Amino acid sequence: MDHRNTIDNTIHGAYRAARAGRRYGDDLVKVGSLWIRHRGRVDTRTLLIFGCQRSGTTALQHVFAADRNIVSFGELGLAFERRPYNHRLRGEKVVRRMTKLTGASMVVIKPLVESHRVVDLLDRLPDSRAVWMYRHYADVASSNLKRFGADNGRSNVTRALSGDPRDWRTRGVGDHAVEVLSGFDVDSLGDHDFAALFWWLRNQLFFDQQLVEEDRLRMCSYRDLVTEPQQTIDAMYRLAGVEPLRPGAGGLIHPSSIDKGKDIDLDPDVRELCETMWQLLEKSNEEYGLRHR
Repeated sequence: MDHRNTIDNTIHGAYRAARAGRRYGDDLVKVGSLWIRHRGRVDTRTLLIFGCQRSGTTALQHVFAADRNIVSFGELGLAFERRPYNHRLRGEKVVRRMTKLTGASMVVIKPLVESHRVVDLLDRLPDSRAVWMYRHYADVASSNLKRFGADNGRSNVTRALSGDPRDWRTRGVGDHAVEVLSGFDVDSLGDHDFAALFWWLRNQLFFDQQLVEEDRLRMCSYRDLVTEPQQTIDAMYRLAGVEPLRPGAGGLIHPSSIDKGKDIDLDPDVRELCETMWQLLEKSNEEYGLRHR
């Protein structure tokens, strides 16, 4: 038995449990405060945030959490399964009931691991709208490995191709994506290559679901969010049909993380694949983005 791994997993599990407990407590305090103020007499809207991890979704959620009239459920919050901390949403009936009882003008939920079923969630959650966040692949790859460790990209891609229905990474992965990823010589790829391929895989879900045709969803560029935060955030409020937060909310967002991955070394074929996806995302954003549609 590898006792070192057992100890590490135990510590990691305890840390996640503590974080979840704090997040649940924070959510309950805010929901309780809103209920006392409004007694549920509010037409609550729902905004869902989708996209690839490390694309600015957490920073965006923190902005909404600063609005005293909004409840923003993080991935360890009340709207998500508490155990086994897999970031999956509770059942839609529970989420609908919870949303109705918050007394908030808007509930923001970030079900990133459910990005393969955007339309289904929009259909199941009344008065809901969605945002698909995207960020440059090099910056995401760099941020991913710094946050989760050097082997995280490789682990994500391997698990996505495993076919295990219990793993969220496999959900929505089509034959085309499997064929593309299986065509790479994994022995020749580095850590950043795998992280970039996982970025490609998660954003491929946007096109596999034909979300450019979905009127209830808008794209949002990370660059727009950090360079023009107030205008971008106000546009999200308008998308949801909610009065924008007071001026100054954009001050919670800073542009310092742009181009953080510009110097990473990528396999030429990986870079070509991701660059093609990047251009598709940029073109789609110009036509169907939050600030343009």
